[in-house]
Amino acid sequence: MPLKMATMMAADKDVMVYMDIHAVELLVKDAEDLNFEDFESAHTYIKQLLDMGVGIYACPTCMAVAGMEANDLMEGIQTAQKEKFFHFTEGRIITLDY
Repeated sequence: MPLKMATMMAADKDVMVYMDIHAVELLVKDAEDLNFEDFESAHTYIKQLLDMGVGIYACPTCMAVAGMEANDLMEGIQTAQKEKFFHFTEGRIITLDY
């Protein structure tokens, strides 16, 4: 649902996607796709978001815990960086959790 919401919002809003805990497992090159009834697949949403210019960021600590490195990520996915988040939020604390 969060990827669908991000895709819908990105049509006319600024969107940034941050993925952590087990979600980082969807962002590596050899990731198995995730499918739920009545939704596009996770990889479909990820590609759509990247094509729309939306930044998709993986938690570096979560990646390390999962044994992943930055070069394991799909093309276009970046590791999260504090300054990019701060700049995007203009210093405000914004939380939306699923």
